[in-house]
Amino acid sequence: MAKGKTRATARVPAVRYLAGATFSLLLATAPVFLNAASASEFRMTMFGHEVTIDRNDDGETLKVDGKALHTNIYVSVTQVALVAGKPVVIGDSSAGGNACAGSPFVLMLPKGGSPSFEEPLDTCMPVTATEEEGRLVFAAQPLPGRDGERWSWDPTGGFKTLDAVAFVPDAAKGWRELAAAAPGHPGDLFGYAEIAKQMEGLLGREVEDYKQIITGVGSGQMKDGFYIGTACQPHNCGGVEALVAADPGTKRVYLAWKPQDRKIIVRPEVKEWPATARDALRDWATIWK
Repeated sequence: MAKGKTRATARVPAVRYLAGATFSLLLATAPVFLNAASASEFRMTMFGHEVTIDRNDDGETLKVDGKALHTNIYVSVTQVALVAGKPVVIGDSSAGGNACAGSPFVLMLPKGGSPSFEEPLDTCMPVTATEEEGRLVFAAQPLPGRDGERWSWDPTGGFKTLDAVAFVPDAAKGWRELAAAAPGHPGDLFGYAEIAKQMEGLLGREVEDYKQIITGVGSGQMKDGFYIGTACQPHNCGGVEALVAADPGTKRVYLAWKPQDRKIIVRPEVKEWPATARDALRDWATIWK
């Protein structure tokens, strides 16, 4: 098969069917196999409509019955549901890169009627969709310094903004839990109540600025007994970044961040940083020398 060309059946298993959706009702026909010469990434008949995702010079285009509804770098169909008796397809739209997750859209496909497309939500965060009575609820996980946004969608009102959910550190997690299993992202340290309290004490008035950076694109791991994590502001890696070094042995945390067009800020002073933490700081700061 030619590079970049896939059969529809390669994508179909990724489509999730929410509660209340019946497979025989959703699919009027079996998936259509695409030949190697086709530019389609996805093709399936749903609720009497042909839904396709075609690749072109501008990225990928979602079409229903041959009519283009939405184009972005990446477009995918992820879930199918019956909401208040209406057939609905949920998908993701992404501009590419690793700074933002794909944004969900909703496509309503009334049998015998015209499709209705709801533009993707304006969010950069990963969003999950669940089905409630007569509506869908979309939610982003709350993060340190950033409440978890929530929206609902129903066939008559479309998307509506719901009350956000505040981030709350886990009181049951602390230094012992960090030593046992290191989080993959440094922003998760604010979820360890014992550690978060110390971090917030070091940061003072600048705690919110630091949280906005450390919860960006990043990663962390244990190194020589320390947890070392780095992150950067979405779409601004190399301009605004942050580092954390946490020592479960001494129960001390060390923080550094680089604001836009300013010098690196460290807490506490560098002379108080142990060797492993200083080495991590030196390596991290190399790009600004």
